[in-house]
Amino acid sequence: MSRRRRSMREIKTILYYRLEKGISAEKTSKALSVSKGTVINTLNRFETSGLTWPLPDDMSDTTLQNLLYPPKPVQPSAGAAELPPVSYLEMELKRPNVTLQCLYDEYRQRCVEAVSRASFYRYFNARQLKPCSMPMEYKGGDLLLMLPGKSRHLIKHTFLKIEPQTALDLHIPR
Repeated sequence: MSRRRRSMREIKTILYYRLEKGISAEKTSKALSVSKGTVINTLNRFETSGLTWPLPDDMSDTTLQNLLYPPKPVQPSAGAAELPPVSYLEMELKRPNVTLQCLYDEYRQRCVEAVSRASFYRYFNARQLKPCSMPMEYKGGDLLLMLPGKSRHLIKHTFLKIEPQTALDLHIPR
């Protein structure tokens, strides 16, 4: 869950209370109705930005925000070429005691910049071959007739209305 970023007014007030007034993080958090973690994280961001207190008068809120919350560096994403082919994954999954999690763990050990587990699962589920099937609707009263013997063959579907007393007498070998 993403958290709401604090306004520049709140951030400046946190910095003022902690750095100029010397109020503890706990009292600052109670006074501003924010968590203690927010106060500490704001101070950590301020220290890593290299800024000094008091802030320069000509510093705008946008500049302060960009220094405290720099854009995340763009990491080269692992492309689909680095992921194992789905045919290989399907073949491995047919072996006993092999799960998609096991295959993901092997992939993580091989690749330096591996995709997340959720992305790996999405990759597999989106590309795996889906079994073809014809949807069949069965209505009440459908009866499947089979021949008894060594092999059973589907004869036909019949639409019979079976009376309750005959349903008890009907014996279909399994």
